This record gives sequence, structure tokens and C-alpha cells, in this order.
Amino acid sequence: MLDTKQRVNDQYRKGRVLARILPDLILWSKSYEDYGDFTAKLEKANEKRDQGIQTLLHAKNSWEELDPDHPDEQYWYKRYRKDYIKTLYSLSHAYYEKIKEDWNESVFTLNDRNYVNPNRQIIIDLADKLSIDNALEIIKKCCRVDCPHKLLKMSFKINKVLKK
Repeated sequence: MLDTKQRVNDQYRKGRVLARILPDLILWSKSYEDYGDFTAKLEKANEKRDQGIQTLLHAKNSWEELDPDHPDEQYWYKRYRKDYIKTLYSLSHAYYEKIKEDWNESVFTLNDRNYVNPNRQIIIDLADKLSIDNALEIIKKCCRVDCPHKLLKMSFKINKVLKK
């Protein structure tokens, strides 16, 4: 049976508040002006975002530990599936938000690195690369879980055709 401390929907809600809502409030709300200058607010917002990521990871792990074949856990597995998917979306978004936005996304998306002026080359630090990798890994997992099985099979067939 699922422990009440591990309820996926409660952890999802807490993680969403910590990872998405609270950092924006800290940075842009007048209520948080006593936190100091923008740098201090940014540190506090990042701290809350990291706490939210840990909470969302806890929700993710709680659902993944459920056994869909166990009779006592089948109900919870089905009931929390939707919250698990929302957790993955929120977790991917939280990792995306950790990326510093001082680089041109279109250069990397369109693979135009060869056309960038050498003086404007962008160096991605290790923390950003890790956040990018985590965000991509989790959103791919989310798509696999959220996508109906028949549609997933069809997308694999389309990918094979496109690769040829």
C-alpha cells in the first residue's frame, strides 16, 4: 500500500509550487522586495527551484516504485498516472528553467554552429549541459508514457522511414 507521505499528487503539487510558481514570485513580485537585490533574489529562486526538482523527483520515483501487477497497488498506479505525467512535464520544465538564457537557442536547434561569428561563440557550462540533458531525457520519457501505444508504434515506423 502507498504511504501517505509518498502520494504522487501531493508531491507533484508541492514540487510545482516550489519549482515554477515560487521562483517567479520571488523574482518579480513586490512582496519579496525584502530579499535584497536581484542577485540575492535569483539565488533564493534557484534554491526554491532545486527544492522543487527534488520534490518532483520524489513524486516520479514514488509512482515508478508502484507495481501495476500487484493487486493492492493497481488502483494507485492507475489513479496517479495522470499526476505522474504532469510531474514529468513539470520536472522537464524545471530543468529547462535552470539553463542560463544567455545563449541563442536557434543556433543549437537549427544546428547552425558553423555560421556563428567566432567572436560570438557561446560556451555552455557543465551545469547547463546537465540541465539540458536532464530536460530532454525526462520530456522523452514523458512522451513515451503519455503517448498511446498504437500511436507510439506508428511514430517508430515513421522515424524508420525518415532515417532512410
